[in-house]
Amino acid sequence: MLLFTGCATHNAGEQADPVLSASALESVGHVVWVDTAEETAVIRLERGASISGRTLTARNRADIETARLQPSGARQGNTLGARIVEGLPNQGDEVVATRDD
Repeated sequence: MLLFTGCATHNAGEQADPVLSASALESVGHVVWVDTAEETAVIRLERGASISGRTLTARNRADIETARLQPSGARQGNTLGARIVEGLPNQGDEVVATRDD
């Protein structure tokens, strides 16, 4: 049987290390098509992805934001049409949504 004991002290006025929290972003799909002239994109949603009332953001493999997207209301199965609000997504970009908490 192992027993580990110990204590930690903090001087007055010092702050403890911040508590790590789960990411506020949830992967919901990937960009499969972009029309820059019409400022629209098509997103292939992951199974069970919930996007209702959530902000969508496209980001590349380096996790750098490439665009903000707004669902257009056009949806068929797991394919969703979106309007490009800001930036320019690329085919293959991951689409993340702010998580409802």
